[in-house]
Amino acid sequence: YPYNLKIAEALYKSMFLESWGSGAKRIMDACHEQGIEEPIWNWNGAFVTITFKRRNNETLNAVDVDVESKFALTSPQPRPNLAPSSPQVEQLVMAMGNDYLSIKEMAEMLGYQDPKHFRESYVKPALIAGAIERLYPNQPNHPKQKYKLTQAAKEWKDRQNGVAKN
Repeated sequence: YPYNLKIAEALYKSMFLESWGSGAKRIMDACHEQGIEEPIWNWNGAFVTITFKRRNNETLNAVDVDVESKFALTSPQPRPNLAPSSPQVEQLVMAMGNDYLSIKEMAEMLGYQDPKHFRESYVKPALIAGAIERLYPNQPNHPKQKYKLTQAAKEWKDRQNGVAKN
């Protein structure tokens, strides 16, 4: 039963909560459908912990085994290649160094006065292309947000500079 009826009612009306206690039954039904034992439920007064049991190793099918071996933690992962999506992204990557820069600093570096236009034409496409990354990735509107080149963009830039030098 809910401890705070007002909060439960607000969650219900906002459609974050369908009905009290309906999730536990759905979890157990899903386990039965998958042929897995029911989970173990623990409550310490503040948190509910649910422990799911795996199937025995002999019940793993070939697909499960193949997936686990394919994505083993010890296998080397290739770095993503960067393909600049526009001339603006390419220009931004070639102009940036290894340091974090604000939008204003990047705009000034490329001779732009309007940070809004620069953000729309350069920064957003570069983020989408994976060319730059945020200093505060979980807070895109952080007041001190800055950007730097990703490893893929640095490698692309090095290849471009190597081609230009030859």
